[in-house]
Amino acid sequence: MNHVVIAHYDFPLDWINKITTDKAVAIIYSASKPHEFEPLSIPKHFARNKGMDASMYLSYIIDHYNELPERTLFVHHHEENWTQDYPLPFIINNLNWNAAKYFSIGNRKMYVNPYSSISNEHQQIIKDNWYIFQGNIEHTENIFFYCGTQFCVHRDLILQYPVTFYKGLLNWVYETPLADYYTGRMFEYYWHYLLTHDPVDNDIKYLL
Repeated sequence: MNHVVIAHYDFPLDWINKITTDKAVAIIYSASKPHEFEPLSIPKHFARNKGMDASMYLSYIIDHYNELPERTLFVHHHEENWTQDYPLPFIINNLNWNAAKYFSIGNRKMYVNPYSSISNEHQQIIKDNWYIFQGNIEHTENIFFYCGTQFCVHRDLILQYPVTFYKGLLNWVYETPLADYYTGRMFEYYWHYLLTHDPVDNDIKYLL
């Protein structure tokens, strides 16, 4: 059974009850207090409130590394948001899980190269911290992605790296003195590149 991993902090999650597909089960990774979503009868895990969704996605990968489903959809806690074209329950219920080994469900109008707008300081921060990827991808400013850090990935792409690699990434998220703005975007910009080795995130038609 595929997984829908929901990175959560301080948002209502009653929209989860609108998920009706039989192709996936939802799992919450949250940095909030347990009582905020205790009534939901789905698996719940907790992560430190550091690095935005990066710490939650990485925690899921580490926790499930030896038992990953064929495909995992990583999403945020909002039902509707400018970073996606449709409400999440609609996307999840109508997702073409086999569309590609990796695809984003981000807003198709928000396809960007961050280097066209980020500051020189931010660019330097990325370069200074590129070592966390351990030479698996080369630094490039020719990067294009769909905003929002919500994507579906096949387990083969996750398993191309050992679990120790993901533990190292999570340790960096937790230990770096950088603000969450920078650590979160380090992953938002590069998840697709890290997993596919293609710096250009492709426009995959992800709905049935």
